[in-house]
Amino acid sequence: MVFSSPVFLYYFLPLLLALYFLAYKADGNKARLPNAILLLGSLFFYFYGANVYIGILLIVTFFCYISVLPTKTALGNKLLLYSGIVVPLSLLAYFKYANFATSQLSPVLADIAAIQLPVTNVALPIGISFFVFQGISYVIDVHRKEARPARSFSMLTLYITMFPQLIAGPIVRYRIIDEQLSERRLSLENFAIGATRFMFGLCKKVILADACAVIADAAFTMPTNELPSSMALLGTLAYTFQIYFDFSAYSDMAIGLGRILGFTFPENFLRPYSATSFTDFWRRWHITLSSWFRDYVYIPLGGSRCGSFRTYANLWIVFLCTGIWHGANWTFVVWGAFNGAMLTLERLFGLRTHKRNQMLWQFLTFTLVCFGWILFRADSIGHALQFTERLLFSNEWAIPPEFRYIFTNFNKIALLCGLFTLFFPKDFVTGKYLENTQGRLRLPSYTAVGLLCLTIVAFRISSMHYSPFIYFQF
Repeated sequence: MVFSSPVFLYYFLPLLLALYFLAYKADGNKARLPNAILLLGSLFFYFYGANVYIGILLIVTFFCYISVLPTKTALGNKLLLYSGIVVPLSLLAYFKYANFATSQLSPVLADIAAIQLPVTNVALPIGISFFVFQGISYVIDVHRKEARPARSFSMLTLYITMFPQLIAGPIVRYRIIDEQLSERRLSLENFAIGATRFMFGLCKKVILADACAVIADAAFTMPTNELPSSMALLGTLAYTFQIYFDFSAYSDMAIGLGRILGFTFPENFLRPYSATSFTDFWRRWHITLSSWFRDYVYIPLGGSRCGSFRTYANLWIVFLCTGIWHGANWTFVVWGAFNGAMLTLERLFGLRTHKRNQMLWQFLTFTLVCFGWILFRADSIGHALQFTERLLFSNEWAIPPEFRYIFTNFNKIALLCGLFTLFFPKDFVTGKYLENTQGRLRLPSYTAVGLLCLTIVAFRISSMHYSPFIYFQF
């Protein structure tokens, strides 16, 4: 179920919120009945989009739950810990990489040993990368004594399946919302703040991201031997802004829905295209994933405490894992290696922070990030190389007549909005700004902005087909 779909906006969400607030009132402003409504609603939300794969979600939750149960021996505790990590990761590996592994191994085994592997067609359960990582963070944090075990299986199930962040994050640590699961305050102010943030994200998705997607898809599906530099450049910029508007929109909507329901979720984006280095970029882009790899992979490997060589090796390992996490394609592996190489070079030459010529470094970082997104979007490494070659060397700038229809005024404005965000002060983060506004007009201004966004989105959705979020495929 997509947040920008009529089914979610006009049926699921109003009904769930009505039942949720009625339960809160009937329960004496406590969380027991609202939790039950939210849990049932979240399970239905996932079942609506994933059907039988809800079983995978519940299996992951079950193993995460039993893995922190106390035993009488240290060996028993360690075995449970491994089960809470290995089983979810094994499920993720099978569903996400089985097709890719057999397609890569089949020709090799056929040549070497005349073995023909069966063709696999394993479907990817939606959101598996996110709920597996969220469950593993719970298991590790409890064993590290950085979080308390969940009070019950239903409480842990609610934490992992909560629908606002279930499909595409942010990846929320259990210790952040442990207390909120048991006791939270619902208020008109929180509703207005959350609804405004949700509507802001919804506008960003259906107005900006989907408009940029039209240009990006046209450029990346065009035969590369016919691709002029103009289309390659516009396609690269369009995808660069599409993936940011699309993914940050989902995070805005998840944070807003969480606030309506009484939860405070962590920020996931802080103006990443204002970064002045790759180190700065990864502090701003998909923050909850970056911090997950830092806390559960980079630091356990030794971080930066074991000398330069180990530090560089750890960075490469982390970003190769980051690339593989995003998808089963060599393009993601190379994209991860590219980011690891950039971070290594920055450490090697002391380029992680810049006090002078910040606009120059921002431009250079943004340009290199754009080249990285070509790898991310391309169908194959060959496609990425050919696309980049046409971008840099084709010297053909006329847009083919058959593609001029995609450059509507609306799509041009969306692309310009993406470019315009580059010139905002780098610490100005719109989502946070909306939430932190103070003053007597705070509540009326939230209401006005939310209603305006709702009106714009209602007209837009009624005149178009909604599209799924990019990160649903990961």
